[in-house]
Order: sequence, then structure tokens, then C-alpha cells
Amino acid sequence: MILAVINIYKPGKYINYINKNLEILNKLNINTFISINDCKNYVNKFASEKIVIKENNKNAMPAYGFNKGIEFGLANDYDFCYFIDQDSLISELTIKTLMKEEEKHNFSFLASNVVDESNGESLRYFRGNLNNSMTFHSIRPEHYVKNPKINAAGYTGIFLNLKFIKKHNLMIDESYKIELDDYDFTYRLSKKLPGYLINDSKITHPNKKDSRNNWIGEVIDAYIQLFFLNRKNREYLHIRNYRTLIIKYGKGPFKVLKSSLMRSSGLNNILRVLKEIKG
Repeated sequence: MILAVINIYKPGKYINYINKNLEILNKLNINTFISINDCKNYVNKFASEKIVIKENNKNAMPAYGFNKGIEFGLANDYDFCYFIDQDSLISELTIKTLMKEEEKHNFSFLASNVVDESNGESLRYFRGNLNNSMTFHSIRPEHYVKNPKINAAGYTGIFLNLKFIKKHNLMIDESYKIELDDYDFTYRLSKKLPGYLINDSKITHPNKKDSRNNWIGEVIDAYIQLFFLNRKNREYLHIRNYRTLIIKYGKGPFKVLKSSLMRSSGLNNILRVLKEIKG
């Protein structure tokens, strides 16, 4: 059995995305666990015998909601769960394609190909298995067609092997708050059993431009300009968490280089904030 897990927080225009996803999931006879944060007025919109709603009394982070979904899946003997962000859209083939691939791989997780909702371009949400290290840049989209092994992926579109998770007691680390907890989680899974990117399983997502979506730009962002992020209120948190991942999982000279750059980036960010406060 498959359980879909959706996190909802003040969805705004994305309420239409959620409804479309629920229609598809219902058509596929897939039950859904919805974690709703700080939006009581949305609860009754999703009432259905195939939908379980967990209403949180706090402004919970995505990790909390997805963990609750995993716990529900484990407690109710589901075999797999599939994560969907509120601003993502699936098709009828998204999960069907994963189920066909499920029979071909021994995996901890599979990942749908996350594509830009505006133009269908594949986004760089996946880390490769090169040297089994977190210090390397993402897999280039031209390699997606090979359904490559991956060792890290974003939340939306990941298909989890719940029997494996139960066996190894691997849950999401909520101490990361919001930035890179998904990479940490999937990396820890892949250390025990590989993850795979499944190219033909598509899920859309807005391209939020946190990093440039091309190989040269990404290398520059990753190794030189880590602190130039558009969502300014999350700059330092992103840097701190990324550095934590590198220290925990990185290997070789790139670990030292990238960690040093991030330390410098963090200091520059603090100085910039102090300058703004000083006025």
C-alpha cells in the first residue's frame, strides 16, 4: 500500500494544486495523510474517507509534518509513502511510474524528476553518488535518463521504502528546522541502501532560484557565492546547515575548501546584518 503525505501551510493560490493532487490520488485509490499547520479554515475542505488530517497546534516545520506522515504509515502497515509539497503537481503517471521501477531496484527511496512548473525544465534537486560525499554539485539533467543512483534529494517527489525505514529506525532530523533537513534525511537513507532518480516520473515545482539552474552557475554558487541567496531571512540558517552536512558527510579537499568558504560567508552575512542594524 502507498500513503501520500502532503504538508499544508497557508497555501493561498496553491489550494488548487492540492485539490488537483487529491483528485488524482483518489482516482489511483491512494490514501493521503495531510499535515495542516496554522490554517484551521482549510481542514474541512479535505474531508474524505481516504484522507487523514493531522492538525498541528504549532507552526510546525516541514520535517515535523513529514515525520508524522511516516509514523502514520508505519503504524498502519503501509509499504511506501510519497511526499508532495503543497506547491507541487503530480500526474496520473507520476506514482504509477515509480511503482513499475520499484520492482527493479533494492532502494531506500526513489525520487521523481522535479521539473519547473513554467517550462518543464528539470530542476537540480539531486546529489549524485560520486564518492558518496555531500561536497559535490548536483547531477546534471542530461544524466537523468539513466535513472542514476542518488544520495540526496528534496522532499517533494520522494518515494520512501517504509519497511527499510522501520528496520533501521531512520527518521527526519527536525533540528535542521527548514533548510537542508531533506538532504540530511535522504543522505542517511542512502548510506544504508541506495536512492534512485526516476526520470519518467515527473512532479512540478516552482523554480525559486535559490541557485542557478545550470552546471557552471551551480558550481559558482556552491564553491564561491554560497551566501547570495534570494530568501534573505534564511541565509545564515542555510549556510549553517549546509556546513553541518559537509562536516558530517563530506570527503577530500573539497570538504575543507567548501567549509572554509562557508565560514567566511557566514561571517560576511553577520557583518552585513550588523551594518543594516547600525543603519
